[in-house]
Amino acid sequence: MPTRRCKQRQRLAGIVIPDGLAEPVASALKLVIGQSFVAGFRWVMLLSAGLALLSAWLLIGNQAAART
Repeated sequence: MPTRRCKQRQRLAGIVIPDGLAEPVASALKLVIGQSFVAGFRWVMLLSAGLALLSAWLLIGNQAAART
């Protein structure tokens, strides 16, 4: 199983669920894969927003210091 998962690692939310799984298990896997993708996306967006705010703060602070 780990080798199958590693082969699909770069598909992100498009991971193919293996055939032959019970429907509740396949549904649970789809849900978990979707939720993990969204959670990862949110972390990246929060990090990006934080870096943008830090950059703006540093830029504004440097411009204010240069004027005085």
